Amino acid sequence: MYSVNGHDIFIIIFVTFLSSLVLTPIAHKIAYHVKALDYPNKRRLNKKPMPTLGGLAIFCSFLIGYMLYAESSVQMLSILMGSFFLIIMGMIDDINPIRAKYQLIVQIFAASIIAFYGHITVDYLSILGMHFTFAPPFNYLITIILIVGIINAINLSDGLDGLSSGISAIYFVTIIIIAFLMQMQNSLDTTLCLIMLGSVLGFLVYNFPPAKIYVGDTGSNFLGFIIAVTSLLGYKTATFTSLLIPIIILATPIMDVGFSIIRRILKGQNPFNTPDKEHLHHQLLKLEFSTKSSLLIIYAIDILFAITSILYAIGDTTYAILIYVGLMIFFLFIVLKTDILFKKEPKESRILKLYKKYQEIINYLIVGVLTTVVSLGTYFICVHTFLDATNSVELQIANVISWIFAVIFAYVTNRIFVFKSKNKNYLKEITSFFTSRVLTLLMDMLVMFLFVTIFHGSDTIGKLISQVIVTIANYLFSKIFVFKK
Repeated sequence: MYSVNGHDIFIIIFVTFLSSLVLTPIAHKIAYHVKALDYPNKRRLNKKPMPTLGGLAIFCSFLIGYMLYAESSVQMLSILMGSFFLIIMGMIDDINPIRAKYQLIVQIFAASIIAFYGHITVDYLSILGMHFTFAPPFNYLITIILIVGIINAINLSDGLDGLSSGISAIYFVTIIIIAFLMQMQNSLDTTLCLIMLGSVLGFLVYNFPPAKIYVGDTGSNFLGFIIAVTSLLGYKTATFTSLLIPIIILATPIMDVGFSIIRRILKGQNPFNTPDKEHLHHQLLKLEFSTKSSLLIIYAIDILFAITSILYAIGDTTYAILIYVGLMIFFLFIVLKTDILFKKEPKESRILKLYKKYQEIINYLIVGVLTTVVSLGTYFICVHTFLDATNSVELQIANVISWIFAVIFAYVTNRIFVFKSKNKNYLKEITSFFTSRVLTLLMDMLVMFLFVTIFHGSDTIGKLISQVIVTIANYLFSKIFVFKK
């Protein structure tokens, strides 16, 4: 049984999910009544006025979860007080926009409550083997900067249906997994993440594309605040040993904001108060991905960062670094291919022409690498959570589970990004895809058997040859039989 402070975690998630599911339509009606609407303009993606008080439903669901499952403490009281001020400020801004400097003042005030009243501060840092200790008042200053920074990272990333709520949900799930792996599940940060996960998922039902309601400044400020606070709590209670872990989980919105600041400085604009349409989700839309596809791409990137943080937390730093390097290469590709940092010249480079010429094959190889990462990540999560790596049967179960997850990931990414299938017969397509992957799995086993057992060759060389054959076979099967035009 998975429990936190005597409460079943699935009950906590279900109750808060149900609360948010019921409260969001009410927030929807209130938003129309008080005119808390996001009106279309040249920077917005919505084509009609959209209600923006979704964060109020999340907050009320959070309060229900607090009353039922959280224990009262000075730290919890400071969190409630800070949240209250941000919710009030967010609601006012959603109804009648207020200037950024006044929002910043309220954010600093909320963060100060956490630092000075809740005594949740960054007193020391341990990053990449380096250790730093901070005495007052520097610990308070760093804490406030960190909280305000994360609030604005989530706030500024909220430009697409389901984006900030989805990123937040991935963060909360990751912290919960790490807490259970480290056997630190009875801490306040875990309780808060469980309550928030249910609250956010209930809202996401209405916020996933095409959205019926937006989270608004009410929600994005609150989500960023809770994420920042749980990061600090998790670090102080040793749920994770380095602040690098929550930063890795939030790498996507943090880098997006970083790109925005650099981009605006290069243009000679105010880096903090000049909205534009050059964020990561805007770049994906420019590449002609749909809203839903763009969202799923960002989710996938964020999940890979989450897997990296889990591997880092449990000590598998080698695989964590490999995935992280792969993601950094991907972001470098985004920078080179899009306008996320600076406008590209109309003239295409030789590399870009080469990419366009062999786009399908290159995308297939990129997806193949990411599929391997998903397979490895799933395998290590299995053997470090509920399966025993020393048991041969459970080891094979972990292999099967990782293969299934990898094939599911491969199907979705190949369909959307490689072959761009429009086939509406999903069942037939999925069946064909899984059948082809089973055939290539048998092909892999046959090549290894012939090369190693029959011809007594090196298993390393045999595996290399096998992987080349399987990669080519998977591409041909997918192109000819599965995603045929």
